[in-house]
Amino acid sequence: RYMGFQAFFIMGFPLLFVEPSFQCYNADPTQSFSCSEEVACSGKYNYTMITEKVPSTVISDLELICEKSYQKEFINLLMFLGGAVGAFYYTEVQEAKGRLHVIVKSMTFSAIVLIVCSFSWNGIVFGICSFFVHFGFRGHMTLSLIHI
Repeated sequence: RYMGFQAFFIMGFPLLFVEPSFQCYNADPTQSFSCSEEVACSGKYNYTMITEKVPSTVISDLELICEKSYQKEFINLLMFLGGAVGAFYYTEVQEAKGRLHVIVKSMTFSAIVLIVCSFSWNGIVFGICSFFVHFGFRGHMTLSLIHI
């Protein structure tokens, strides 16, 4: 019964950072060609971001391209750090208070922070929220697998 919450994160995670496609063009937008993010951000061409394949991702919503592209790696780093810290923290709490207590608390914590995270206005705030979402999620995931 706890695996549904966990499956939401595992199945949706690869879709968070799907790279958008770019159409580059010179002065005439009718003569465009597909290009990579590097070519689009080089300054040689005008570009548009195409999000038809995956309509809404973190990259397109927060516009984490060109000068903000470093934030993608920052967010990923914070996600994995949150998971690592959460695994250590919740293992200690589980020893003191029991598995079921930690599963419910970490799931609740993660859900509350996930709601807050959905209102992020830039990549830095989203990264910090992601740290705490994965902090709670890792405790839930590790202990729910043991509990089953």
